[in-house]
Amino acid sequence: MFGVSPLSFFLSALTAVLFLSAGLRSRRLLADIGESRFGLLVLVSCAALAAKELSSLLQLGQLGDAFALAVLASLGLLALRLLRMRPLFRLMGVMIERELRDSPTAMALLGEDGSVLFANGVARSLLGLEPGGRVPEGFGEDLLWSLEMARGGTSMPPLELCGRGEASKVRFKVRLLPASDADRRGVLLIGEDVSAEAEMIRRVASERDRFERYFQLSQTLNLIIGPHLRIKAANERLCELLGATPSELKGKRWTELLPPGRRGDYMEALRSAFKTNSDSFDSLTLPLSTPRGERLVRWKVGLIRGGDGRPVEFIASGLDVTEEALKQRRLELYQRVYSGLVEASKSVLKSDFTPLVLERFLKGLCCDLEEVSWCGFLLREDHRLYLRQAWSSSPTLREGLFLYEEEIPKEHTLVEEGEEGLGRLLKELPPPGGKALVIPIRAEERTIAALIAKGRMEASADLMAIAGLIEEHLELLYVKASREKEIRRLATFDHLTGLLNRRSLEEMASRKIKEALASGRSLSLAYFDLDGFKRVNDELGHEAGDEILRLVASTLRENCREGDFLARMGGDEFVLLMPGSSMNEAHKVASRLQRALENASFPVGGLNVRLSMSFGLASLPEDGGSFEDLVARADLRMLRNKKRRRGA
Repeated sequence: MFGVSPLSFFLSALTAVLFLSAGLRSRRLLADIGESRFGLLVLVSCAALAAKELSSLLQLGQLGDAFALAVLASLGLLALRLLRMRPLFRLMGVMIERELRDSPTAMALLGEDGSVLFANGVARSLLGLEPGGRVPEGFGEDLLWSLEMARGGTSMPPLELCGRGEASKVRFKVRLLPASDADRRGVLLIGEDVSAEAEMIRRVASERDRFERYFQLSQTLNLIIGPHLRIKAANERLCELLGATPSELKGKRWTELLPPGRRGDYMEALRSAFKTNSDSFDSLTLPLSTPRGERLVRWKVGLIRGGDGRPVEFIASGLDVTEEALKQRRLELYQRVYSGLVEASKSVLKSDFTPLVLERFLKGLCCDLEEVSWCGFLLREDHRLYLRQAWSSSPTLREGLFLYEEEIPKEHTLVEEGEEGLGRLLKELPPPGGKALVIPIRAEERTIAALIAKGRMEASADLMAIAGLIEEHLELLYVKASREKEIRRLATFDHLTGLLNRRSLEEMASRKIKEALASGRSLSLAYFDLDGFKRVNDELGHEAGDEILRLVASTLRENCREGDFLARMGGDEFVLLMPGSSMNEAHKVASRLQRALENASFPVGGLNVRLSMSFGLASLPEDGGSFEDLVARADLRMLRNKKRRRGA
């Protein structure tokens, strides 16, 4: 071809190809160190040399020489640039060596035969690698196995091997470096000390085991709840209470453990608990349906949140507070009953032991005792006890039913419906069926009242204790009210005749006089004295005299007008206060009482005693403006009339 031998053509073509190959490789290497422009220049120069070689084949002559000069110039410039960059390369090498030596990461370069070419301080301390030595026994086989897999193109995960100490553990990556001179490959090890991480994992596993033991052996009721309130685990104590196995509970909803009729309300409480921002909350009290009946459990709940902050599950630890709740309920019940008794006491002190007091008390009693649906009371009227309604859930109730005292038990008791006595009465009261708690109130050896509470109730120590408490307290209230009533009567009325005494009449007269003076109305007063009563006491005795005084008081009371006030002033003297009466009207009234007494005879000691009396009158305002003035003037006129009657 063109007069060139085949051998020369082949050699020239091969030389051109080698130039192009060298140019491409040089460009790539220079680009890796940041000299892309010089890399491009080297590539062009090599291409020019290849073209020069080809031009000799094509016999281009001077054109090929020009190309050769350009190539020589380019290579000269490249050589100058590389000479200028030599200190930079040396500095970079020193920096790289220092970084490798001082790096906190274990770094080592090994030969394929297991020789240690380079190892920094961390690699020496952790792995025991020494430059010029060989890899220690123990992980050489794992290393060779990893290299074999890497040669086959398999990507291997990081190896974890023990270092010099038993507690020391190293995780390192293995990188197979490309072949160098004599086709030798290197192995780069990059490792880190994971002994702290391994210790942490060990501790986590230990804590998990400890938690599992606590979870199972704890005396509290423990649950682990997952999404949608499904049970993930339950401890033995809870399984024993529910009468189920852990496998039977797993997967169930928490709400399936609640009583069927109350799941909706508690489901809403659990949902609101899941929405809370807190990681734990107290006082979540839920009932559990168990073979022993409903049990009340107070839960302490801790939320476990995921990486996004949302609750993923929570741990619930509960205490069976059923007995505690029952005690609290009993305490509250006794407190309510005591409060009702206190209110009843206040009512008695303000008024008296009246049906209204019993009615108020029974209304409170019905609210306090959940089993009671009807309450009433029997109150003594004459020799029978009449039924009075106090409170009832039924709008229809027969009132006015009665029992005799003998048909009422003497002590509180639960009575069932029957045909006789109280049982017969209970059939007339709502609701149908059931039992009634009867609490008799007795005083002075007789039944004065009886409380009846009817409903679906059974005998219990609490019910009987409350009944005894009510009975005792109301009996004391009745005695207290009776004593206070007697004290008020003695303070107001004369103990012998039952008429107003002097002190009560004086208080009454003072009020009436003020009213009369303010309104301008009349008011009169009559002063009576029995004639010769001393002789009756002397001849018949004081007991006969007291009996005669009682009969005289009864006669005078029967002949008084309504609205007048009759009082015994002491001995055989009586006063009649007549509001709204003038002197003439008062004289007519006093004369009528005088005639009634003189026409009456009093049988005492087998004798019929007849008496007479004298009176004197006083009127407002002619005879004074006070009770003392009127009494003094009327007493004086009574004495004058008595003398005149004696003379007659």
